[in-house]
Amino acid sequence: MRRSADIVSGWSSSKQIAINREMLANLLDAFEQAGTEFGHLTLIQGGKAYGVQFSPPKLPSRERDAPFFAPNFYFAQQDLIEERSAKADWTYTVLRPQVLCGVALGNPMNTVAGLGVYAAICRELGQPLRFPGGVPCFQQATDARLLARAIEWAGSEPRAAGEVYNIANGDIFSWQFIWPVIAKEFGVEPGVHQPFPMATVMPDLAPTWERIVQKHGLAVGSGESDHWGTPPRMNGVSRGDPCRRLARSQSRA
Repeated sequence: MRRSADIVSGWSSSKQIAINREMLANLLDAFEQAGTEFGHLTLIQGGKAYGVQFSPPKLPSRERDAPFFAPNFYFAQQDLIEERSAKADWTYTVLRPQVLCGVALGNPMNTVAGLGVYAAICRELGQPLRFPGGVPCFQQATDARLLARAIEWAGSEPRAAGEVYNIANGDIFSWQFIWPVIAKEFGVEPGVHQPFPMATVMPDLAPTWERIVQKHGLAVGSGESDHWGTPPRMNGVSRGDPCRRLARSQSRA
């Protein structure tokens, strides 16, 4: 996947859609030209298939629901593999995890790392952990380890061929309701509900994060960038990722 500077507009951009489709097409072409045989392809999508990047979707969102009508590279890629698999000896499955969480250095869309960075900065500055999101809404999340198991299952289960599956832990939560728990975990006071665009506010705090990195010997992922994505309501936290650059870091400990 290739994402643009503005993730929301980029997701529906005809240019970005074409690039992401071409990337997958090039991969399939390379396999074919090299004579590489494979039996199954798992395509990872997510909640944006239901339009979460624009507003909270219908809950629960079902695989049989009509896709959100805005252009999206998900569907360009899915159309491609449907077409190519029909002429080949391999099958495909589409998986749609929700708010994917896990330990992954260098992953700018990692919710766990992003929240951790935001909380660490608040603690360093002696500030409460203000909740920057909008109105409460219910969410589901997906442990990366669960997604890995689902990918393995899809590749070995004939009944999964050509199917689409939502993948989630199964529990329901609201960021606003669990915010005090997150604050306690990081040793800070939970702040008031104060919506603000993190993509605008947080870049100025990059020196604070650098000080934290040096103080605690954190490992910083490659491809470091000062860019902050802006997916409104994507994860129910705010109108902006806690950070792209800062979420690339994990503790060596």
